[in-house]
Amino acid sequence: MLAAQNLCNAGIPPSSITVVHRSPLRYAEAMPGGWVKYDGSGLKGTVAEWCKNDLPSEIKFLKTSPDVFTSLPSSASVIFSHAWEHESRPTWIGGPLPPHDGYSGTFPTTSAQNLLHAVGFAFPEMYTDGEGHEEFRVGFNYVFYLHLCRMMERIIKSRQPQQIYK
Repeated sequence: MLAAQNLCNAGIPPSSITVVHRSPLRYAEAMPGGWVKYDGSGLKGTVAEWCKNDLPSEIKFLKTSPDVFTSLPSSASVIFSHAWEHESRPTWIGGPLPPHDGYSGTFPTTSAQNLLHAVGFAFPEMYTDGEGHEEFRVGFNYVFYLHLCRMMERIIKSRQPQQIYK
């Protein structure tokens, strides 16, 4: 939606903008108890405010489908607002990586489960909000930084001091 906002701010007529999406717009919401609903997938900040208050009604929205390219109206600008989707895992020297546990940051099916950890876009944190809604948290922001700190603490605690400095 930032791209749509930037196009509008650049003077592109909203009627010539089409946003292709998987789901309706969601907004991050501060909830009682200090947690954030849709923290990983909801719009935040100035883009969220623009969408809530100033999103031109002339912008077209199309739900993703196999024939989306044939059903696109004649638009000057098409934005694919698909967000991030966890489709495949990276490989390593030994072949495909085993399944990653987004809660612990580990690969629990490996014999070296205490030695192999991963964080980042390919290995996002799985987050469960206060209502039980699960989503991957993807992005380089404060929430990612906190996750990275938790993972580093876990990695350091899981090793003997001599293993860290070899």
